[in-house]
Amino acid sequence: MAFFVPTRFVWRFGGRQVHLCGSFTRWVETIPMAPVDGTPGVFAVVVHLPPGYHQYKFIVDGKWMHDETAPYMPDPLGNVNNWLFVRKIDPPAAQPGINFEQHAALMQQLQEQQQQA
Repeated sequence: MAFFVPTRFVWRFGGRQVHLCGSFTRWVETIPMAPVDGTPGVFAVVVHLPPGYHQYKFIVDGKWMHDETAPYMPDPLGNVNNWLFVRKIDPPAAQPGINFEQHAALMQQLQEQQQQA
């Protein structure tokens, strides 16, 4: 069974419409990103990715762009793509009495730790 990791992508540089595309969509499908409430010009989306190496780009108002504040590299065709390595998160051990809200908070903490690593 494949294990997917919720991974948050953020575009902080404005635009009217922002989409995400990458190796995880085979560079064909695009994933719409939603504006972040209370933060003008910021868009975000959570994508469940398999562990491993991924490349991606943003499509901002129809133009392919990469985030220069995140890791990036040229691909063999000369395009510049962002990249990330998704690590498998070991699920927390079953704990008697843990409720849905506690589990959700714990999973959010694990995701934030992964993004900081």
